Amino acid sequence: MDEKVVEIKLQNIIDEVGKLTGRVERMEGQLMTSGKNQAVTDTELKNIFSLLQRIESSIQEYSERVDKRIENLEVRVKGLEERPANLWGSVTVGVIVAVASALVTWFIASK
Repeated sequence: MDEKVVEIKLQNIIDEVGKLTGRVERMEGQLMTSGKNQAVTDTELKNIFSLLQRIESSIQEYSERVDKRIENLEVRVKGLEERPANLWGSVTVGVIVAVASALVTWFIASK
């Protein structure tokens, strides 16, 4: 081989090695960035899971409060449902007392 041909091949190999070195450096940079992004993603996932746990806890507390309010409303509704019956009972007692008073008054007045 001629010295010039060897020199050209050597220069081509050096250029190829330079290109490969550049590619490796870019890939290492991407890998580092990807690793950093992965670390950020892991942190974000931990934050999301923490937030979900707090939301779950809040929902349970809200559910318990709603259950208590429903129980209170059921008691109040029962009281309201019984109220007309109590009113009719009071009206009945009032009518009986009025009739008895009228009879006693008529009986006394007729003597």
